[in-house]
Amino acid sequence: MSQLPPADWFVAGYGTQEAANGPAGQTHPGGGVRLKAPVTFDALNDSWARLAMTAPQGNGGACYGDSGGPDFAVIGGKNVLAATTITGDTPCYATNVTCRLDTPGARAFLSPFVKLP
Repeated sequence: MSQLPPADWFVAGYGTQEAANGPAGQTHPGGGVRLKAPVTFDALNDSWARLAMTAPQGNGGACYGDSGGPDFAVIGGKNVLAATTITGDTPCYATNVTCRLDTPGARAFLSPFVKLP
């Protein structure tokens, strides 16, 4: 993935939703329900892929409780598990930072447990 092909991305998880302001202050509704949402590829480095979670572009994203969950790139018509969610911005509306699964370190960690392509 060092030269990631153009791809649609989506994130899946059981985490909460974007921050909501209410009479008791800011809360993060939801949690415990499996959801998926489209995200847009933003940037790539040697360890991470950054995914945009910008609602004006039709994106959803990850939030509290989604860390460790899957991020898929649609490559050649197939959903490819390309990364796992590791962090993002505090209010859960701009950036999903993911750990790439194609790096030597990630592949060395995963290889005893799963068959890798």
